[in-house]
Order: sequence, then structure tokens, then C-alpha cells
Amino acid sequence: MSLHTASAVISQTFKQNQTRSVYRQKDGLRFHWVEAGPADAPPLVLVHGFMAHAMAYRRVVEPLCQHFRLLIPDLPAHGRDQSYRHPGVQPTIESLTEWLRRFCDVALGETPAHWAGHSLGANLAYRIARHEPHRMLSLILTSPGVRVPAQPFVS
Repeated sequence: MSLHTASAVISQTFKQNQTRSVYRQKDGLRFHWVEAGPADAPPLVLVHGFMAHAMAYRRVVEPLCQHFRLLIPDLPAHGRDQSYRHPGVQPTIESLTEWLRRFCDVALGETPAHWAGHSLGANLAYRIARHEPHRMLSLILTSPGVRVPAQPFVS
């Protein structure tokens, strides 16, 4: 399958699930994310990994948007993001975590959400959970690339 054909298939998948490409600006940062599902459903933030973008979640949009309001941001310099051009956005974990916190302010306000992150996205979601637990209803980490301390299981 050619890159053009693959892109068309992905776009069609997103259209069928009534996804919306959202752009919002705050403090000089222009955020992009894909949103799907009912506006009044519990929010679920899906954070992609390094060298991916929002469309990495295309195969789970349909089943998840039946139950959740999906918010799938393009991290800086990924997908349709343009915020990487802002001088305050640096290629560091700390800067990307701050970027994700600002994304939350723009997309969710103070509304807590369920979160799932993969790779780099898992690392960033974990950092948000540690420093701003009020933003989390639940958290799923897939290949976070960090050592996550866990309490021992006691029966």
C-alpha cells in the first residue's frame, strides 16, 4: 500500500467515526488534537509515542468513542502540531510535560480524565499523574520507558 493510499484509508477511518480535528491557541502555542465521541461522555486522553501522531490510535477510535469523549493530541513536532516552533517548547521531557499540562488547560480545563499513554506519551502521562493527580480518573501506561515504583501486593 502506498503512503498516499494509507493516508486516505486513515482519513476515511477518522471521518467514519465523526472525529474532529481541533486547533486552539493559548499563550502563543497552537495546539492540535483529534476529538471523537459525545461531548458529555467521560474524557479519555490518548497520548502517542515518539515519532507517532494522533492517527496512531485510529483502530481504537470506533470502539472507544462509543463510551468516551476522546482527546488525542499531536505532541510537539508530531503530526499536525505547530507548537514546536514556539521558543518555550524544547525537546526535553520536562518541556513536553509542561506542554501536555497546557494542553489539558486548553482542552479540558479542570475536568479530570481517563488517560492512556504509549512510550513517550506514557512517560508524559505518568509525570502529569505524579505532579497533578487531580487531572486523573485513571491511568494506563504502555511501554513507558521509566521505572514506575509500585506498592507490593499484599493479600
